[in-house]
Amino acid sequence: MRERLLKWLVTRETLSTWTVVVPNSAKSTRKTILTPQADGSLLATGENGPKDVYTFTLKAPALARALRLEAMAHPSMPRGGPGRASNGNFALSDVKVTADGKAVKLIAARATFEQKGLPVAAAIDADPVSAWAVDPQFGKDHAAVFDFDQAVPSGSTVVVTLRFNNNAGHNIGRPRLSLSSQVSPPATADDGIPADVRKALSVKGEVDEAVVLRWFRTRDAQWRTIDTKVEALRTKGPEVGKIKALICSEGLPAIRLHSQGGDFLELTHFLNRGDPNQKGEVAQPGFASVLMRAEESRWKELPPASSRTPYARRSLANWLTDAESGAGHLLARVIVNRLWYHHFGRGLVTTTSDFGLQGERPTHPELLDWLAGELIRSGWSLKHMHRLIVTSDSYCQGTATDAKNQAIDPDNKLLWRRTPRRLEAESIRDTLLAVSGGLDRTMGGPGTLKADMPRRSLYFFQKRSQMNPMMMIFDAPDGTVGIEGRTTTTIAPQALLLMNNPQVRKAARDLAGRLGGLSQSDTVKTGYGVALGRSPTSEELSDSVSFLKEGGTLVDWCQVLLGLNEFVYVD
Repeated sequence: MRERLLKWLVTRETLSTWTVVVPNSAKSTRKTILTPQADGSLLATGENGPKDVYTFTLKAPALARALRLEAMAHPSMPRGGPGRASNGNFALSDVKVTADGKAVKLIAARATFEQKGLPVAAAIDADPVSAWAVDPQFGKDHAAVFDFDQAVPSGSTVVVTLRFNNNAGHNIGRPRLSLSSQVSPPATADDGIPADVRKALSVKGEVDEAVVLRWFRTRDAQWRTIDTKVEALRTKGPEVGKIKALICSEGLPAIRLHSQGGDFLELTHFLNRGDPNQKGEVAQPGFASVLMRAEESRWKELPPASSRTPYARRSLANWLTDAESGAGHLLARVIVNRLWYHHFGRGLVTTTSDFGLQGERPTHPELLDWLAGELIRSGWSLKHMHRLIVTSDSYCQGTATDAKNQAIDPDNKLLWRRTPRRLEAESIRDTLLAVSGGLDRTMGGPGTLKADMPRRSLYFFQKRSQMNPMMMIFDAPDGTVGIEGRTTTTIAPQALLLMNNPQVRKAARDLAGRLGGLSQSDTVKTGYGVALGRSPTSEELSDSVSFLKEGGTLVDWCQVLLGLNEFVYVD
């Protein structure tokens, strides 16, 4: 490639009129992640929201009279893009530009291609829905140019806002921004010249070859071919290999271990005094008679001729979920009680694993029965029950105490207030990733033991000899034994971890990156909204702005937010 670069340096034509500008910050109103690429573009990944707004903040490297927006193809998008819609299209409904906080009027627009009925001029008209689109030219790069009514001075802070209001999910998948000092430059989808490369090429004497080479490879045909293949492999992911696993199930060949006797117990006998050598009659599959209001034949299901299993578990499931004649009502009460425990820290029956005579009586028996009935009526939908509980008046209560109520019910069994609860270990870690913008929400796939995994903590492997330190400090169980409920401790290492852990520090840096480009006041307000879900008080706002003005770094301030009790508590 170096030889091709040297040849280009000798024979190159006049430099492009366009200077590619990489934004200092790029934000989406949805959960879209805009990742800078080697050629100055930004690749959109993550959620493809139905209606989105991209906001780019950048510095004008020179006098600017026009903006170019490129919508570039990429193999990760449907049909290669350049849009994220299912057909590869996009619909840009509005473009706005400001320079140093003042609006820049866009007086003309032109594009390399326009879809019939959806011209580029629609992106700067007064209609918030009309848009520019490129159907049917998918899988290729397109560009639009917008002229400024007056020149933007060099060094100005330029904010470019792109709105996608026309059609659901029709967002640009790989935008790239360029500025030009030329009056009414043509609409071209060329590579442009980044500001640092333009500077390196204009210096008299030796060219900074390393800077130019990093840019030149993005326009080199051979490098692009290889990079496309690499990106395709990255998008596809690793090949799924087959591994041998130990499976204990009926109808499959047994894997012999260091055990005696047959591979499977063909029959289960009643044993005299529990002695396996004193077998009695054969025990037949059945159900708890106290929870039977019908004949066993109601639930028993015969296996088809081709089945390798006797369908005993299917029969058990039929009985467990039968709310009319089987164990369905008890099962529903147990499940909703555990959901209540998950959200309130205490079940309506405090002994969540014991509904028998030795267990505690429910504090609100009518509520427990109603919730169980609602679970059954909703088709056993756990999502419905979660939503019902967290939108209830009980859950939405404040946490303020009352001396009179405290004297009557110090343990809050009667739910006269919300008891503040610390998040579980997994939720603390996932929230750190979420507020920093680094949470990978990919569903399914293999797990890992790597502590810096960006996916939800659900995907950690459980290994007794290699437990995750952050999970352990915040009381995550080891996963090797069943427990009725988690303990919640308050110990000094928890605070020390939030102060010193490299992953927490990285989350603070990433959160600071999300807040960059705003005024100090707006930074504080946005930070509180992202991290704590509320606006700061006037005192908090004043103290935070003073901290930043007096030389405190934004990263340190973000870490203070992540270390607050309010961040790790539901209160």
